Amino acid sequence: LSPTGEEAFAVCECLFSIVYMGLLVAQLAVIPFDEFWLEPTNRFDAFVTTILFVVAFFWCLPFIDISRATLHRLTILRLLRLVARLREVQRFKLVTASITRIIPASAGAVGLLYCSASLWNAAGVQLYGGKVYEDNPRLAETTYVDAHYDVLNFNDFANGYVPLFAMIATGGPFTEFIEMSYAVTGISGLGCIYFVSFYVVGCLVAVNVFSAFVIDAFLSQYEEGRALRGDAEASTLDQSRAGDGYRIVCIRHSA
Repeated sequence: LSPTGEEAFAVCECLFSIVYMGLLVAQLAVIPFDEFWLEPTNRFDAFVTTILFVVAFFWCLPFIDISRATLHRLTILRLLRLVARLREVQRFKLVTASITRIIPASAGAVGLLYCSASLWNAAGVQLYGGKVYEDNPRLAETTYVDAHYDVLNFNDFANGYVPLFAMIATGGPFTEFIEMSYAVTGISGLGCIYFVSFYVVGCLVAVNVFSAFVIDAFLSQYEEGRALRGDAEASTLDQSRAGDGYRIVCIRHSA
């Protein structure tokens, strides 16, 4: 932005900070502080609003210099309020709750995938370590080098996870890796045994186990959400009828 535009942006940001601070004061005037502070969203809004209001106040003072880049970065905090408000959207709450459940529940599946990849990675370093580089004459005119797959190599243990992760994510490429294996070792069939066996164990077994955990966690959270919404609707209906003078008799059958 031009200096004039930057100045206008800073003024607008200052005005927004004043408006949001007034909104915060109005909320605290009608809502008890203890009740207001119980909600994580309210605590986050109060923190962001206070920080931006203080920065805007100091920016207005002539003897304090706050760079416009700092104002731009602090404005990102205001955008995070939108993310906090997304918690009120039912589908967003379902996704976040499912992820929260998936992370601890899938530790065993992730561990299985990590151990499998580490085992094959260690074997790959022993078989192909130090043999895959751009000027290797054995790899000249191979599809592996022409496709620039030489960056996916087993020259060290940390880098060995990269080609294995590529296989998990894409299901290949098999032919280029198998061609590389034969070119650098001269052993026919070694690449097929190595890469296909990892595809079976890593992709078909470990990844599918992890996918099953994800699907199970999502369905469980979805069913729990439906049950809670159903109980809330039933409770609201019971209270409305009781307010009209009806006597409510509930019969619940447990499975």
